[in-house]
Amino acid sequence: MPDYGILYKRGVVSVTFAEAIRQMGEMSLLIGTSEDGKLVCADLDETAHLFVSGVTGSGKSVFVESILLSLILRNKPEQLRLVLFDSKIVELSRYSGESHMLIPTVTDTQRLFAVMEWAEYETMCRLKTFASVGIRSIDQYNNLVEETNQEVAFIPRILIVIDDLTAVIGDYPEIADHIIEILMKGRAVGIHLLLVTQSTSSKIVRSIIEIVPSKSVFLTATEKESRFLLRSNIACQLAPFGNAIFSPTIGRSCKIKTIMAKNDEADMILGIGKRNFVEYSQDAITLIERNMPSERLKERMKYGKK
Repeated sequence: MPDYGILYKRGVVSVTFAEAIRQMGEMSLLIGTSEDGKLVCADLDETAHLFVSGVTGSGKSVFVESILLSLILRNKPEQLRLVLFDSKIVELSRYSGESHMLIPTVTDTQRLFAVMEWAEYETMCRLKTFASVGIRSIDQYNNLVEETNQEVAFIPRILIVIDDLTAVIGDYPEIADHIIEILMKGRAVGIHLLLVTQSTSSKIVRSIIEIVPSKSVFLTATEKESRFLLRSNIACQLAPFGNAIFSPTIGRSCKIKTIMAKNDEADMILGIGKRNFVEYSQDAITLIERNMPSERLKERMKYGKK
């Protein structure tokens, strides 16, 4: 098993995406390179959940794409599935049809509400499954499945990416309740959140940030925002693109530079995934459709309920 924390290649000052991928292990998040040229990675389980913040144009999208591409390349769909919400529609839509996607990319806030309700339900189902066999984590459960050769499905981890969190909460404040439940209980069952936003002005968003264990903070608009996120004013002094402060769950914060995948590298990774297509989860899609707020309203009207 590789040493997740900080990995490095001696003598490398600027690490390319291809070089970084070769050094990473399964479930590693590609964070970037440190000031002295070391490759900075984090283990998904150890990180649990990750909050990404910064002004427009600071490099958040490149950072998120590096994480997604590295996870797709280093893990099979049976190990990891993705759920992506893209409020801008154009940022993450090209991942639809990729074999790691659990459902198509979500672009509508109403549908995201139903997705997060499903994710909380899936979290509770997994917890009950683990409790029924006397284990406490997804790794223990999957190891048990492999060791006993039981005819039980291997449970994949799920990474849910939400961009932009502040806009989402503004449209649907109720989503925050589901996010908080997953933040509190998701790690043990392998359901992880990657939350991205441009601003932390919302009180609800701030309450969410306070319980997210790991952060990558790019250039902030104000010193006040930097101090809230990192307890220092360092983030408002960062260079405008690709520079961030990574504050991990365990260990010291460090300044990092994002690693950008070339267009042909990204196209190749996603192209391979689409050629090896794994069907979307119809069970998840059915439950999500059933939980759509508009569908609930129709049911209430049908039975004369307010």
